[in-house]
Amino acid sequence: MLINFSKTLKVIMILVVTTLCQACAVTINPHNFTINNQASPHLSQLTQGSITIKSQPIETSGRAIPVAGFNITVNENEFTKVLVGKLKSTLNISDTLTTGESKILTIQVSRVSIQPDIVMNCVIDYNRKLGNGVFFGFQTRSRNWNYETACENALTQAANEILNNRDTVKYFEGE
Repeated sequence: MLINFSKTLKVIMILVVTTLCQACAVTINPHNFTINNQASPHLSQLTQGSITIKSQPIETSGRAIPVAGFNITVNENEFTKVLVGKLKSTLNISDTLTTGESKILTIQVSRVSIQPDIVMNCVIDYNRKLGNGVFFGFQTRSRNWNYETACENALTQAANEILNNRDTVKYFEGE
């Protein structure tokens, strides 16, 4: 009798906690990330104003991802803004309009997902389009106990992959 009571109490407690936490929500703000250690490519032909990096927003204002009884809200457009800003700062590109011919790089974070496992997995799907029409979709992922750190690391990997992609470097150098 005591064993059944213990199991019943345990089930009730799980239901109460799960019900209470359904309203629990957190938002990942990528503007708080510290994205460091970009491996900047060696671009022999790069001159100031010769590269323009643009963001391509998606039609969303935020999306809730249910994870273990609570929601994590992500906004892919904010991830795109942070990624574009990091690429610009790494390549020392200002937001001023260029007057000459410029190499155009368009970036779009199309999906951010959090996948709980033993640790949290953050998966970032993003697109890179070059001004010559070459378009590629990529994915980075990172694992960490903290979902924000996992996403911060995945965004850092995305910046490194974009900057050091062979096709991107060739395009920047005019090949």
